Order: sequence, then structure tokens, then C-alpha cells
Amino acid sequence: MEHAALHRLQHDERRAMLLAFGREHFAHHRYGALTMQQLADGAGVSKGLLYYYFRDMRGFYLATIATVADDVEALIAFDAGLPLSEALRILLRRLVAYVAANGAIYRALVHGGLGADAEVQALVDRVRTTAGTRLAAALGLDQPTPLMQVALPGVVSLVEQATAEWVVTGDIAQEELVHWLHTAVLTLIGTLLPH
Repeated sequence: MEHAALHRLQHDERRAMLLAFGREHFAHHRYGALTMQQLADGAGVSKGLLYYYFRDMRGFYLATIATVADDVEALIAFDAGLPLSEALRILLRRLVAYVAANGAIYRALVHGGLGADAEVQALVDRVRTTAGTRLAAALGLDQPTPLMQVALPGVVSLVEQATAEWVVTGDIAQEELVHWLHTAVLTLIGTLLPH
């Protein structure tokens, strides 16, 4: 039993190492820029090991982007028990700090990387749906109105696109971006709430 647990740990560690390499690679190179052999050489492993873990280049790319989607979903949780404004500011600070540290791979997630690939789009949509659902819950909305069902994805998109563009321009400080996003989101959701 101990041997099986050790084997599993080594398996998970190797896979995590390859995914860390994938994040770095796909952050700076378009999908398909290198062959599987070149990727394996860059990762310092055999090509067979990449095939073993990910089946093919697309599998490697999808697994890499899925780790980014998981990271972002973990970040966009509202802290329970805090007023909405404060919880939103904390969430935005976490997200912007993550984007500052992982900008290129975050942009690969946001912009879908492979274009019209349905599985990549499903990962992107999953993160967007999670963000909208959590925002509705933070607003105390069990059942969003039809207007909110249209508007909340727009609010999520605003944050997503602004942070992705910020990675490219980098002309403003993190806290300035957080402040603007905080103000913009609160203003937009304020127009949706009954007065």
C-alpha cells in the first residue's frame, strides 16, 4: 500500500512539473509552435512521457489551460461574512495580483488560445459562469432578474478584459486598476439592484 501511495505521489509530482512547464511554454509560445519532441526536450523528459500523461499536444495544452482556469476559479470566491464592497475589493486584489504574476498564460485562457476549440471555450465559459454565479450570490440573488442575467456576464467580461489588457499595457499600478475595477463593478451592479 505504501509503494502505491509513493508511486501516485511521484506520478502527481511529475505531472505537476510538466504542467508548470506547459504554463511557461504556452504563456510565451502559440499552440503548435513546437513539436512534441521539442516540448519534451524543453521539459527535460522523453517524448513518450508527454504522450503518457497527456496523449498529444492538444491534451497537454488543454490540461495546462485547465490548471489556469482552476486557479482563477479559486481566486474569485467572495469572502463570507464581509460586506460586499470589502469582499469585492479583496477578490479583485487577489485576481489582479495573480494576473500580474501570470499575465501571459492568463491571457491565453481569456482569449481561448486555440480559437474556435470547443473544449478550450468550455474552460473559459466555466470560469465566466462561476464568476457570474458567485457575484449573484454575493448580491443575495437566488433568482437573478432577466436584466441581471444579461448584465452580470457583462460585468464579468469587463473585469476579465480589463485585466487581460492591463497585462499588455502595464501602464497603471495594480492598486489603481483594483480601485477602478471596484468602482466600476459596484456602479454597474448598483444599477441592477432595486432601489
